[in-house]
Amino acid sequence: MDKVNTLLIELGNTLDIERVTAYDYQMWTVYMSAGKEIEVQGLDEREELLLQSSLPR
Repeated sequence: MDKVNTLLIELGNTLDIERVTAYDYQMWTVYMSAGKEIEVQGLDEREELLLQSSLPR
């Protein structure tokens, strides 16, 4: 999905992204060095991205 690629390119250095795991063509988890995670879900019908952040425990 082009929107996710653009998001990762724009925010990659700022968020200190370590890796990205793709679960299917509309769901990814972005892992950052501080132990934070962001789940990204593409909503094609609305042309939006849904983001959910998790803090380390």
